[in-house]
Amino acid sequence: MLAVVLGLPGSPAMARPDEVARDDTVSREPRPIDMQGLRRDTSYFLGYQFVAVALIGLWPRKDTNYDAKDVGWDSWRHNVTHPQWDEDRSFVNYVLHPYWGAGYYVRARERGLDRTGAFWYSALLSTLFEFGAEAIVENVSYQDLVVTPILGSLLGHYFFWPMRERILNKTDSLDAVDRITLVLTDPLGTLNSGIDRLFGVEARVELLTPISPMDVSNRLCHAAPAHCLPSVRNAGGGGRWGVQLRLRW
Repeated sequence: MLAVVLGLPGSPAMARPDEVARDDTVSREPRPIDMQGLRRDTSYFLGYQFVAVALIGLWPRKDTNYDAKDVGWDSWRHNVTHPQWDEDRSFVNYVLHPYWGAGYYVRARERGLDRTGAFWYSALLSTLFEFGAEAIVENVSYQDLVVTPILGSLLGHYFFWPMRERILNKTDSLDAVDRITLVLTDPLGTLNSGIDRLFGVEARVELLTPISPMDVSNRLCHAAPAHCLPSVRNAGGGGRWGVQLRLRW
């Protein structure tokens, strides 16, 4: 599995040296913010968190404090309205959580956000996890809401990001240690590239602007005027609005 991950071409975490700035004395050139990519990263994360909770649930309960006996809407509602200081082991609270917070930070930086934007993106994903899938089996944790983005962003900014800059600014080929470092410092990006390649998809999730019924009727009539019914031609705009979610591959 590791060999497959390390060999993924085109991965955001596996950019070739000739695709980035070559000046070893400076960071890579600023890139435009890739909001499309950020939306895709976030969409994937929403799915990953349920898998993560299921896998963590296999660990001994003394390590996670997960309670899977009464899973459902009532348990989620109780857990999100009763946050607490958890009793997880220090390794979980102050090593694993900052690691993933750093991963979120790096993913945002790779999408073009600056350090401030990357911090808030790390805070967003941390909050989504705490109030999302994890809240089904555990109370929202004060430590995790604070430690994950703050320590994670510090770890990402002062350690993960400089390591990636040094590696990606190399003019020679990357060795195995370089590739492993790129994977470990951007785990979310590596997972996302793996999912894209697994399904042969270059996913583009588009959340378009709201549309009114009048807009829909106009598009239908323009596409097939011969089959446009009077009821459709005369459809009013009304007060209802909606959104279009388009997945391209």
